[in-house]
Amino acid sequence: MAPVGQRPLDLGAHISMTSGTKFIGGHGDVTLGILSVKGEDLARRVYFLQVIDKALVLHLVASSGGGALEL
Repeated sequence: MAPVGQRPLDLGAHISMTSGTKFIGGHGDVTLGILSVKGEDLARRVYFLQVIDKALVLHLVASSGGGALEL
């Protein structure tokens, strides 16, 4: 089922991670992922980890090349 049909944050989850490579791309020519969090405080903490700890780098924005392939 596509992520659009699921609502894990509404069902009590605090963090939801989805592979967007097949759901959005479908061709295997892009690598995408979606990380959704519940609440502004948790979003700030996740962003803080992304900036500070290089072992936990999260790519929060798709590359321009990947985005162009999906248009």
